[in-house]
Amino acid sequence: MKGRSSISVSRDRFIPGLVLGLAGLAVGCGAVAGSKSPAVETETSLVPLAIAPAALAEADAGVPYCLALSASGGAGPYSWDLAKGNLPPGLELAASSGVISGISNAAGSYSFTAQVSDSSGQAATADFTLTVANVLAIVESSIPAADAEMAYSASLSAAGGIPPYQWSIASGTLPAGVQLESSSGIIDGQTAVSGSYPLTVRVIDSGGQSATKPFILGVAARLAVVNAALPPGEAGVAYAATLDTTGGTAPYGWSLGGGGLPSGLQLEASSGAIDGMSATAGSFAFTAQVTDSYGQSAVLAFTLTIAAPWSGPIVLNGQSGNVIQGLHISSDAGDCVQLIGSSNITITNSEIGPCAGNGVRISDGDQIRIFDSYIHPETLSAGCCDHNDGILAVGASNLWIQGNVVAYGESNIEVEGGSAVIVTGNFLLNPRDEQGGTGPRGGNFQCWSQTPTSAGCTNVTVENNYALSSMDTAKYLYSENTQDSINFGHTDGIVARNNYITGGHSGFGCGLIADLGANSAQFLNNVLVDTGQCGIGIADGTNQLVDGNLVINRTPVAGSGNQAIYVWQGYGAAGACGPVMVSNNVAVQLKPDGIVSGFWKGAGCDPLTLSGNVFGQPAYDLLMPVEQVLPPPPIPPQPKDCVVRSPYSTQTAVAGCGP
Repeated sequence: MKGRSSISVSRDRFIPGLVLGLAGLAVGCGAVAGSKSPAVETETSLVPLAIAPAALAEADAGVPYCLALSASGGAGPYSWDLAKGNLPPGLELAASSGVISGISNAAGSYSFTAQVSDSSGQAATADFTLTVANVLAIVESSIPAADAEMAYSASLSAAGGIPPYQWSIASGTLPAGVQLESSSGIIDGQTAVSGSYPLTVRVIDSGGQSATKPFILGVAARLAVVNAALPPGEAGVAYAATLDTTGGTAPYGWSLGGGGLPSGLQLEASSGAIDGMSATAGSFAFTAQVTDSYGQSAVLAFTLTIAAPWSGPIVLNGQSGNVIQGLHISSDAGDCVQLIGSSNITITNSEIGPCAGNGVRISDGDQIRIFDSYIHPETLSAGCCDHNDGILAVGASNLWIQGNVVAYGESNIEVEGGSAVIVTGNFLLNPRDEQGGTGPRGGNFQCWSQTPTSAGCTNVTVENNYALSSMDTAKYLYSENTQDSINFGHTDGIVARNNYITGGHSGFGCGLIADLGANSAQFLNNVLVDTGQCGIGIADGTNQLVDGNLVINRTPVAGSGNQAIYVWQGYGAAGACGPVMVSNNVAVQLKPDGIVSGFWKGAGCDPLTLSGNVFGQPAYDLLMPVEQVLPPPPIPPQPKDCVVRSPYSTQTAVAGCGP
């Protein structure tokens, strides 16, 4: 036969899993979709032998690879081998077909020389470099926060895979006005809406490999003065309050933009502190201006009231329909306010404290309402228990507590044997243990039974509160001595929802706990930050639900359990626990030895169902940085009618209470 035949193999990449046979038939490596199949060609003259393609497509680590070298000229059949160098580990060159195939996990660049020989003894060589790219991944673990109404730009980057990359949002949304650039991975734009925006970003490389990672974009508010109102002063008494900001960049400078302070008081330019002593009672209007380090400025108008001296304690016994409003009540010989067997009583827009006893003590009674007041007993009496609570309610029904600042009580709110209790939108600050007691046992809120044999609480709702336990005595009058920040025991029908709970250093307390005899508890969508050795605890009770909570504890206590969420029947035969559902929570606890955990299950409390939770390091990545992802709410979070006058009020969405 005059003519010679040769096999010419196209340079197109092949689908993984097929290998080219001697006759040019795909027996193990098929053609990439859209390419031509290899064909047998008949040549009438012998052409010099040559190898194609000139360069090889990159491989992805851990992904099947298949590419055929092709020969032209010469006389078939052909034989292939490596003349020099090595293929990446896991890949091999088929001698009969010239197909390079396999899976390599070793990223890097590999140089080699391929040789093809024909049946007439001719040989040709070609030098190649085959790059194995790392597994595709998104590099950043978090994205920087944005400022509302300010231009924003942040870049995401990918490692591994084969550029170019394409970026998209796999789930969630960016704030209105902000977008992800598909070709560059740049997030940019400007939004007017502050908040937290969870989203999952996807990147795809040119080889079709993809990777995703969750992020939370926090949008901080613009620079603003956050005090809704200033606490009132008293003529002839030293005064101190501090203006505060949100947004902007420190350091800040303060000045008066208009009006004037009472004689004897001054505004400190560097700190925003207003201090001094005024002998004149009255109301004084002025405007405060703050400027940050970049020249942004904000102003806010205030009215500072200097009041006449305080009133003494109030006792209502068997009364109905009374309103305590706009009063300044203190006592050096017992409770500031006592309500005994009374009904339809309202306390609003008042300051109660300091008190030798409890701030407000309620004995029995019905339809008791406490709104928009600053309650701070401050005294610590010897022995146990409940001598100096902010609010102590025993046997009361239809109790409604909203929009208050309650600070420095033995417990800030203590309910014993109450029914139909609503505690919402309050700021609860630094509970303190009884002096000489078995503490720490202070709490921001507790519902329990009055005695071991008496009835407990029923139908209790605690929501939208800001519970803070701080040891910063430069900022607050007294350090906290908290055991459990929010505690339920001997209670049936519990809803604890949307509370922001932070601080605490007890070796055996929790931020939020269902304790002995606490049944049908629903702990929903609460935020717990640095509450010590325990975020949420289920220690007893039936029909418990822990759902949608965000918990991050970076302040472990040596020698303690240190768990973000735990379920454990700690009372043995004295209690009953289960069933328990723990679902859709994001929770992480750092231990003293650096180990990261999120959940622990002890004995009892069965059956337990876990569903949709994120624990440990993935939770840490989602919740950091805490200051941007989980900022605290304004103080108080949900006023009833007006923003309470207190040293700590920052709420600006509602008007301040008048004098």
